[in-house]
Amino acid sequence: MNKPSEAIDRRVRKTKQQIKKGFVKLLSEKELHDITVKELTDMVDINRGTFYLHYKDIYDLLSHIEDEMMNELNALLDKHMVTNPTSLSNRFFIEVLQYVKQNAQLCLFFLKKKGDDHFYGRLKKMLEGRCTNYLVALNKNVELRSYEFFSAYVVTGTIGLIQQWLETGHRESIETIASLLTEIDNYTSIVNLNRLEAYMTQPLPISTKK
Repeated sequence: MNKPSEAIDRRVRKTKQQIKKGFVKLLSEKELHDITVKELTDMVDINRGTFYLHYKDIYDLLSHIEDEMMNELNALLDKHMVTNPTSLSNRFFIEVLQYVKQNAQLCLFFLKKKGDDHFYGRLKKMLEGRCTNYLVALNKNVELRSYEFFSAYVVTGTIGLIQQWLETGHRESIETIASLLTEIDNYTSIVNLNRLEAYMTQPLPISTKK
């Protein structure tokens, strides 16, 4: 027999999903600053009091969605990097692209630098940090700053490729893009990293010019 608290939790999750679904639909139709709580609650057929039980305003809702997506992407990384921290698998990219496609409208909003680009900055920083940490664990002889540049290069390119796929209507299959990302990841991990380790064992010179 279900406990009352479990039934309440299910209702809360359902309500939040309704709110999120309505918000995403409105986000596809208008700018964020034009979306009102009244418009959203009317669309999903709940009263404003219910909305305010969970969120302070539309921007707080957006912040919660952002945190939720960051946590889900982090969980995907944790799952796959345990087995192979230096080179991400085709399965990982398939799961990421499935997630991105399921949340296409939100991902497009966050990755395009219109409105609030906080998510993009957080995502990039998180991925670069994890990439750099794994590289340092593999070879401590390479100067840290070199790994940071390498991580920025790989992460920015990966996000850019996924963004391009989304912006052009994700016409190619998930499997096609996953294979492309896997090949790029394998090439940059093996070829570029080997070159980096060969040439960047000394600190990078700092320019004194203003």
